[in-house]
Amino acid sequence: MYQLLLSNAPQSSQGAQSVVDAFMAMLGLSFLLSILLPILIFLFFLTILILLGVLTQSIAGKKGYNRFGFFWYGFFFFPIAVGVAILAPPKPREEYSRQSSAEQDKEELAKYAEMYEAGTLSWTQFCQKKEEILQREYRK
Repeated sequence: MYQLLLSNAPQSSQGAQSVVDAFMAMLGLSFLLSILLPILIFLFFLTILILLGVLTQSIAGKKGYNRFGFFWYGFFFFPIAVGVAILAPPKPREEYSRQSSAEQDKEELAKYAEMYEAGTLSWTQFCQKKEEILQREYRK
């Protein structure tokens, strides 16, 4: 048996080399499967979560709600967040409400000016009402 092993020694070293190569290839493949595959799966799910957050953000943003908050809400709690975003009533636009309140203030000031000109308000009362309107506009 010993002579048989010695006679096949050159062939045996080549066979051992191929076994080592096969082991190294298997080790490289296991590295890919144990390190690279979980990273790729994580990136895939992260991309999906980002897309779900963007979807929720766009639905809520069109209705006038905070886009940043709804992005994170959709990122972590997508089914609930989409339901909230879809069922939430649209907010009134701030430009319209600001313009309407400014128009209301102008109309109220014009009404007090007419009352002053008609003599139903004194100059002091007119100035007090005007000051109240200006303070209210300033606080907004």
